[in-house]
Amino acid sequence: MQDAKTGHMMHRAIQLSVLLGFLITARTSSADLVAYICRNAENSPNLLPLKNVAGCWEFSVKTSDGKTVSSKLKFRGSGAWVASKDGRSVVFIQDWPYAGITDDGRIVDFGAEEKGKKAVGLVFFRDGHEVASYTLDDILKRSHLLGPTASHVRWLVNANKVFEEPIGKHLEIITQSRRVLKFDVQTGKLLSEDDTPFWKSCDVIVCTLGVLDDVGPGKVAMRFPYFMKPHKDFKAPLVMLGNVSKEIRAMRESLFCLEITKGGLAIKKAMNGAGFCECNSDVCKGWKD
Repeated sequence: MQDAKTGHMMHRAIQLSVLLGFLITARTSSADLVAYICRNAENSPNLLPLKNVAGCWEFSVKTSDGKTVSSKLKFRGSGAWVASKDGRSVVFIQDWPYAGITDDGRIVDFGAEEKGKKAVGLVFFRDGHEVASYTLDDILKRSHLLGPTASHVRWLVNANKVFEEPIGKHLEIITQSRRVLKFDVQTGKLLSEDDTPFWKSCDVIVCTLGVLDDVGPGKVAMRFPYFMKPHKDFKAPLVMLGNVSKEIRAMRESLFCLEITKGGLAIKKAMNGAGFCECNSDVCKGWKD
């Protein structure tokens, strides 16, 4: 009787383990169940309803003089269409590319027939004709700072502004790799590119997912630092000059902007690192050679 009861309990335990495993897997991979998405941005009411939302292929837009203009991409995209107020300029922004990052940092299109083809990030159209396009490698530069999922790459930081505010003569893109780019909407020409002010203001940018150790008055040590912006002279364990608040210590991820001084690395700014402490490469691991 005891053996039968024990066997029943073991069977129930196995059932529960399988169910729990399924729920966890479903939750962590749900973002990747759909390879391609397509949508018209909220700031572009002149774009006509999409014929197919399972990937971006083509657009149709009403111009200010009442014409309907249509055109197509040269690939299957995953992202959003944005149109100027007069409908003459349309931009495809592939903000959710079905893509991955190679070991050497290239961003490749998983859906392309040509193996290893670079994933496109932006395509500009004027009066229905493609005038410019840029790969994600062109745009991002520091691909190790991106947050990839199993089958997609997150890279656009200022999505709310890009997709919700009316588009003017210029399109400004801010990337997860801490870059700011400005494009001419009519021609697609890249007008300027630079690092974000935050990136430029820090000599070293480092994240921690673990405990900070107090190693002396005004000194804090980080055992396993993730270097978002590394420096050849600093590795783990990383000692920082300054004090860290209880609020920062309690955070799951914390990010530090550091300044190189004569006495060492001084804390210039500390903040919540959620959404910023992304790294897909051993480049960031200061404790690995």
